[in-house]
Amino acid sequence: MSGILNLFSSTNDLTKKNSITNSASDYTKTNINVFKPTPGLSQGDKFKKYQKKIRQNLDKTVKTSNSKSKEGFSSKNTNTDFSLTKETRNVLSETNIIPEERDITFLQEQYKITLDEYENLLAKLSGATSGYLNRVSPNNPYLGKNIKIGKEIMYVTQQGIAKWYPDFWAIYYTCGRNGCPPNGQFIDTNLQWSINYETPGATIPTTPSLVTGTPMIQGQSCGNEGKNVYVNNMLDPNLQITPFYHGCFQDSITSPAMDYIGNTPLTSSSGTYNIDQCKQAAIDNGYNLYALQNVDENTSLGYCAVSNYMTNAAMYGLSMIPTAMVPLWSSGTSGQSGNVAVLTDQGALAVYNSSGTSVFNTDYSKSQPSNYLGCYVDAPNRAMPLYNGGSQEYNNAQCQQIAQQNGAAFYGLQNSTSGTTAQCAISSNWQLTSQYGKAGNCTQIGDGSYSGGGWSNAVYNTSLPQSNYFLALQDDGNMVICRGTSPLDNQGYIWATGVKVQQANPDYAAAKGKYGQNYITQGSTLAAGDFIGSPSGNMALIMQDDGNLVLYSFRFETNCKKIKDSNMIGGGVGANPVYELNIAGTKSNMGKLAYIDQNAELHAYPDDNKQSINEYTSFMNMDSGGNDIPNAASANSTIEQCQAVCNDNTDCYGFVFDTRNGSNICYPKNSGVYPVGDKQLLSGVNLFIKNVQPEFVPIGVSNNTNNSDTITYQNYVNGGNIGNEYGLSNATRLQKQELTQLQNRLNLLGSQIKNQTNSFIKGDTMINNQGVRNMVGLGSYLNEIDNTNNKIKATTGGNLQNILNDSDIVVLQQNYNYLFWSILAAGTVLISMNIIKK
Repeated sequence: MSGILNLFSSTNDLTKKNSITNSASDYTKTNINVFKPTPGLSQGDKFKKYQKKIRQNLDKTVKTSNSKSKEGFSSKNTNTDFSLTKETRNVLSETNIIPEERDITFLQEQYKITLDEYENLLAKLSGATSGYLNRVSPNNPYLGKNIKIGKEIMYVTQQGIAKWYPDFWAIYYTCGRNGCPPNGQFIDTNLQWSINYETPGATIPTTPSLVTGTPMIQGQSCGNEGKNVYVNNMLDPNLQITPFYHGCFQDSITSPAMDYIGNTPLTSSSGTYNIDQCKQAAIDNGYNLYALQNVDENTSLGYCAVSNYMTNAAMYGLSMIPTAMVPLWSSGTSGQSGNVAVLTDQGALAVYNSSGTSVFNTDYSKSQPSNYLGCYVDAPNRAMPLYNGGSQEYNNAQCQQIAQQNGAAFYGLQNSTSGTTAQCAISSNWQLTSQYGKAGNCTQIGDGSYSGGGWSNAVYNTSLPQSNYFLALQDDGNMVICRGTSPLDNQGYIWATGVKVQQANPDYAAAKGKYGQNYITQGSTLAAGDFIGSPSGNMALIMQDDGNLVLYSFRFETNCKKIKDSNMIGGGVGANPVYELNIAGTKSNMGKLAYIDQNAELHAYPDDNKQSINEYTSFMNMDSGGNDIPNAASANSTIEQCQAVCNDNTDCYGFVFDTRNGSNICYPKNSGVYPVGDKQLLSGVNLFIKNVQPEFVPIGVSNNTNNSDTITYQNYVNGGNIGNEYGLSNATRLQKQELTQLQNRLNLLGSQIKNQTNSFIKGDTMINNQGVRNMVGLGSYLNEIDNTNNKIKATTGGNLQNILNDSDIVVLQQNYNYLFWSILAAGTVLISMNIIKK
């Protein structure tokens, strides 16, 4: 140490690097002058000056030494005592032991708290897992059943989720349909209803406990929860389908009322479907109406017509065929071929033979007066000019004479109810005379003649004893002869049959008669084979080849009848016996694959996530025409052999096994086989198709798959795209997320504790190293003290001891003693802490 080495050096040797043995001054005996300081006092004064310079030199040396030294190292010439003290302080400051210890304690407390939370959550997760397993266990008596809580009904899925029926209609349209339990069949839980059960996620304290799901939706499907479903049936095979017969309806070849499956009447001479095959074809193609048309009585085969719209199927009305022509009236002139019927200008229907002789005529006594034409409206712009300014003074005979004198073809009486004081009107233009149409206020007077009322003319033929007549066939069953030019100008009945018609025959409707209308006018004739019909065809006046004029009605029956050896109805030519199925499938759902979650919601798999497996579904007496694998068919086979062949062929998706005539032929099928293609009902032929399952499934889902139908699939509540996890994994998803969060916290706290511990260990190592250095320096310091004391004693003797006792060197010694014990105490503390930590 430089302070000790230079303690007694001369002023000029303060900066020298000498050892203590060659730096002390020699003692010289001196005489004392009382007026001068004694040698002892002089030496003390000098010693103080030396001491001051020593301090200054020490400070300078320490600063220089520290600026050039590395921590933990010092040269032989450094101030080791002050350097070690400063290094010790720096180590204590750098390691910051006490705050780090507090940080570690805090982190350990946080770690314990988090670990307790983790263990509690693990216990909850264990309980949730146990609850889930109890809910989905086959021993759960509520699975797939309706339960009663209070007055409310809930459906329990196969995964233990209870779904509330929110109203009567949800129960009415859902229970007993699409796999849901029947209405009225439920398990009473003897629990009170809670409004919480209307909200998903609530726990119902049954044994085992149930969890609430979303409310039921009208008509939704039930069952298969927690399973995959594959659609390979249009309708549930166990569903009772009872067709309803609507009736026999007419069809049109040129514009059919229904669609045809297979051959049509236009392309084939005979049909190829029987009634059961037609029904199956309607089912497999998603139709709810079907009919077998043009059924052959011997083979019972016909054309299969289908539709989804009853209004279209019935658009042409009922299909009927006549079984009899019922005579209502006749002229009784049979056996006279060549007869002709004529409506005369006297208002009689007459029959003339080939010689022109009348052999029959109807009563025309009511046609008098024979020259009366009818009652017609007049107007200010007169239809017939009034004679003599319209003077009210003429009777029928007088007015007729005036018309004859004036060369008028027609005359009329107006504005008289007696016919004696009438106005007389005359004209030769029939169009003008009748231009305003028929009037209804003419009066028949005592002699049988007619007189017009106000603004009406009772019109007569001036010179000829004839009138206008027509014969009409009415839909009310009457054939009538009337005065007038047409049914719109009916001036009164002359004759009527008064018969009762039966059924209409469209082939004899008015439009198809000789004149294309339901009436003939005077002078019209009917020769052999001619007829006129009523508007609907419910009666027709026909001149037969035998000369008899006959009025016929018709008796009809339906154009559909029972098929041989069946209770079903087949149609005749152009007739559709329409049957309606109580349900129709959705063909677009065929081949779909989906997962049904615990809440009975459907999640469809992508179309490319399917794989066929070597398990089969059979369809007895069914064929799937076409789609044969080339050169793969084999005769005299068995079902097992055929199945093995299909299993070994990656292009095989099913096979048809034909047992007809004992042939036992195996037909392996490609990917176009049913359900991609169609299947057909065919006795003696059996269809086998490979089952399908998902290739990749979410976590918690098995790839086991149940077959389903398009209706059940359609009525599941759509839950969106397929998710990533279901079942127990999904049921404990929230707890697992919380566990993950707690695990992350534990990992973070553990990492922080580790880092703090490593820092603590590093600081402890630094302190230990510094303690070793301090002990080495302390030993070196003690040795130097001893050497210094020995030198002093050897050099100065007793005087020096007295000087030391009386001088400030005692203070310096005390400082070094303090420094020594401080270093010793610090080292002891550090060693103690290290022992405690370990």
